[in-house]
Amino acid sequence: MLHSERFNRFTNRLLQGITLAYQGLALVIFLVIPFLAYNWLRLPFLGGFIEQTMMVNLVNPAEPEAWPLLDYVPELGYRVAQVAGVDTPRTSDLRSVLEGLSAGDTVPVQLLTPSIQVETHDITLHSFPARDQISFLYIPYLIGLVYLGVSLWIFGLRRTQTAGRAFALFASSVAIGSGALFDLFTTHVF
Repeated sequence: MLHSERFNRFTNRLLQGITLAYQGLALVIFLVIPFLAYNWLRLPFLGGFIEQTMMVNLVNPAEPEAWPLLDYVPELGYRVAQVAGVDTPRTSDLRSVLEGLSAGDTVPVQLLTPSIQVETHDITLHSFPARDQISFLYIPYLIGLVYLGVSLWIFGLRRTQTAGRAFALFASSVAIGSGALFDLFTTHVF
């Protein structure tokens, strides 16, 4: 009997430590996201979110006129192959090209269609629209902060209970998912 009590106490502390470490990871992510977003927002905006596979994401923007790339992408499967005459096989290559450009510049963008056809379109670069910053960055980040705060609060109150730890892990996971949404669309770090 003493052995099982000791084992339960050890397991309880171990699970508390794991939950606390996960919450710590979520806090680190929430501290890093604003810096990643700031660096991405300084770049000129190509007119669409580009996924890690260089595929153009067909999200619904708040200001469609500031997303000119989406005018040439009628369906999923279009990939960015070149920007300003430079091959962009990875998002890091695209970032390097965009760092040398400014909002207002018009650049040729070569798209590879799902049927493996090459299309070239002149795209005028913009700053990322403020309304879309609110929709894709600020609101999800704030929602994530609320979930993270609730996660820490409940863990502080109920860390010795299984339900408290489970809720803390769930709320931290929702916080990371919501808070890192902009990163998913832009920098692809997390």
